[in-house]
Amino acid sequence: MHQIRKSHQWCTEVARSCSQGFSNKKGHRFKMTMFFKSCTRARPLSLFFYFTLAGNLIGQEAAPNSEPAPPPPIPPTEVSTETLDRSIIEGVEIAQNSARTNAQIVGIADRTDTMLQEYRLVIRELEAVTTYNNQMMEIINSQEVEIATIENDLAQLQATRREIIPLLLRMIETLDEFISRDTPFLLDERRGRVADLRQLMDRGDVSLAEKFRNVFEAYQLENDFSRNIEAYQAEIALSGVDMTVEFFRFGRVGLYFQTLDGQTTGWWNPDSRNYEVLEGDVYRVSIGQALKIAKNQAPKNLLSLPIPAPKPAN
Repeated sequence: MHQIRKSHQWCTEVARSCSQGFSNKKGHRFKMTMFFKSCTRARPLSLFFYFTLAGNLIGQEAAPNSEPAPPPPIPPTEVSTETLDRSIIEGVEIAQNSARTNAQIVGIADRTDTMLQEYRLVIRELEAVTTYNNQMMEIINSQEVEIATIENDLAQLQATRREIIPLLLRMIETLDEFISRDTPFLLDERRGRVADLRQLMDRGDVSLAEKFRNVFEAYQLENDFSRNIEAYQAEIALSGVDMTVEFFRFGRVGLYFQTLDGQTTGWWNPDSRNYEVLEGDVYRVSIGQALKIAKNQAPKNLLSLPIPAPKPAN
């Protein structure tokens, strides 16, 4: 056992020396021969171990200095001029095709941008038109409702028109009858107004509204006569004699007259429906003063005038 360990130690040193010889490439054959001779001295069981150990040592120390073998050289090839020209032409064609393709791509991109801008513009216009149309629809619906209301009003107006014309004719006749029964002041003017209204109702070029306005104005004038005073000249027949006198109208309460020389004074008696002379200086002075007040020639003052007693209305 001791001999085996000693032989193992010796073989290890010899194997290391052999590996150094391999790595240094000097005297490796001699050292390897000595290694094999020494190993034969050991027992055959250890012989495999020694060879393995020597191989490992040789591989560990020789590996760091080993270099990979260079690749085999590529044999040179010959290229003909025709092949080279063809390659150049193909390269130029490829470059031209690439340029044309690039130009097409740029053109398509530009057209795409233009179409995109146009599309966005059309979308905005569509939104604006849609909003406008919606608003117009609301207005149209409102106008349709208004048209229906107007048509209904017109239908009712036709019925009203058929009723208002007889009403105006009755109003004119009533006004004429009222004037004939009223105090006889400004008879020519008032009766002439009634005659004009009758002619107006027969005219086709005058609207119904204009006819109604004129009739209403005539009634308004008659109403105003009840709230004012007036002085005017006119002719009357007194005791079978026509004479020019000055009238003083005190609303519709009384109608008084006085000759231009101031000598004769009278009034319209509604009971007898005739002109009567008033005797006495009191009435002459009072009526003369009333004429001045109506002409704005004297200040307003209290007057002594005959007034008929009120009667119940029929």
